[in-house]
Amino acid sequence: MTVTVAAQPAWDGRVRPAPTVRMTKSEVFAACQALADADRCLLRAGHLSEARSLGDLFDLFEERLFAVGQSGLGS
Repeated sequence: MTVTVAAQPAWDGRVRPAPTVRMTKSEVFAACQALADADRCLLRAGHLSEARSLGDLFDLFEERLFAVGQSGLGS
């Protein structure tokens, strides 16, 4: 049996994240669903501060999703 391991690209310091990230509505809805599912699991396990952080991220996605739809930039 042969196992192939992909090498990580070398970090050369020139790679910069984009100033903005565009997501489709379906990607945002999927992210919100994943956050809601993870939030429920964390709450059940008693990890309240972690669940609160996920809730904040969920709120950010939701806010941006509806802000774009209301501003006429896309929906």
